Amino acid sequence: MKRADINSREDVTWLVTIFYEKLVSDDLVGFFFREHMSDTLEKHLPMIIKFWMSILFGEYGFVGNPMIKHINLNRKAKLTADHFERWISLWNSTLDQRFEGEKVEAAKAKARSLGDLMLYKIRMSEGSSFIQ
Repeated sequence: MKRADINSREDVTWLVTIFYEKLVSDDLVGFFFREHMSDTLEKHLPMIIKFWMSILFGEYGFVGNPMIKHINLNRKAKLTADHFERWISLWNSTLDQRFEGEKVEAAKAKARSLGDLMLYKIRMSEGSSFIQ
């Protein structure tokens, strides 16, 4: 049965909500959310929804700097390539759970490029080269 593409704010809200539920309970990356974001997660989700609405639909409203947030998080708890791979894997499986189409493929591609860029910038902020 063909699944629908991501078409609305409701779709993005579902996606982000389910994705973060998976992240929080994940055995590899969950501690970042439980230990370093538990008090801000409720504030974080609406911002992430706005972020993905801007990426997928060109909607204005997102204000923030995810790169700095992740660089600062890395100073508290080391982010590794394995963490980013798990993030992408959970993102993709959440997308595939309900959707298919152009927006889904765009969301997967953007997540991959963001993850790669974040890991690179985190490594550069540590003063080391990007070697894994």
